[in-house]
Amino acid sequence: AAKLQQLVGSRKDLESLGALWALYQGFGLDRETALVALRHEYPMVRYWAVRFICDDVGFANKRTTIGLADTLGELKDGPTQIPEDLLEAILAQVAREENAEVRSQIAGSARRLPVDQALTLVTAVLKHNEDVDDLYVPLLCWWVLEINLDRHRDAVMALFEDSYFRSEPMVVKHILGRMMRGLALKGKNHDLQQCARLLALAGEQEQVDELLKGFEQAYAGRRMVGLPENLARALVDSGRSSLELRVRLGDAAATSEAIALLKKGETAANERTAIARMLGEVKADESLQPLLEVSVTATDAELQRAALTAVSAFDEPAIGERLLGAFAKFSDEVRPAFFDLM
Repeated sequence: AAKLQQLVGSRKDLESLGALWALYQGFGLDRETALVALRHEYPMVRYWAVRFICDDVGFANKRTTIGLADTLGELKDGPTQIPEDLLEAILAQVAREENAEVRSQIAGSARRLPVDQALTLVTAVLKHNEDVDDLYVPLLCWWVLEINLDRHRDAVMALFEDSYFRSEPMVVKHILGRMMRGLALKGKNHDLQQCARLLALAGEQEQVDELLKGFEQAYAGRRMVGLPENLARALVDSGRSSLELRVRLGDAAATSEAIALLKKGETAANERTAIARMLGEVKADESLQPLLEVSVTATDAELQRAALTAVSAFDEPAIGERLLGAFAKFSDEVRPAFFDLM
């Protein structure tokens, strides 16, 4: 073990990594070597040091099972958290870490830790603005928040009370919308009250826009009914609620505006298509005739299909007669939607 511990710190690249692996598998990772590995110049040594440290917590029973001694804690069934000095060392490394793979491993390993340590690590990783367009790091951070959303809701919500945390570019772009959508999908009064709290906390337009986007995604395919009064008021008072959001809230003026856009031939086809789908999802009675009209007169096949699908949500005997009379005009692209409806 002593020889392997020496090799981890004294060798470079793959030699150090191989020594770290052998040490962990054969004897366990001791505190001193872990600290050395976290500061190693080779990124993959730092990567695996984090992985091994957090795995010892995540797999608390592993060493007992294979007959080796626990190395990061004295508890009978293995450590339940990272010792404070090692946590501080990881946090220090997060602050200066230049390698995105290492940062992604820190975020991924945080999921194995108790909530206080997990959220501390994720908060540190989310400060790396250079990862705002990374495919993995932001989602690994969200993974940690999501898994704790039910288990430790108060601790997760407390993060958003911090204006600096809410303003982090990764939080704005990747976390706020997902947080809002996750709470709205749960849909109980307590969850929706916390949606209202997030809106109340949002101090910048970009934050509000991301929250509204997440809320709309949660209610795709259904009308927004039964919302707490303070949440409904916060959605409207945001001043930036979209036409779709207002329609789903049951705003009659917004529904009339949407129908007018649907009927207006000058409106872009993709916008009319989206409106047709939305009107079918909320089943606004006054939208049936405009949807029928568009389904038989529109020249865009995708718009016709969307209108036919929206019409299928309504239970009106006259629908069949109207559409059968127009069947000959339907193109081969549109007819499958007609048959689905009939």
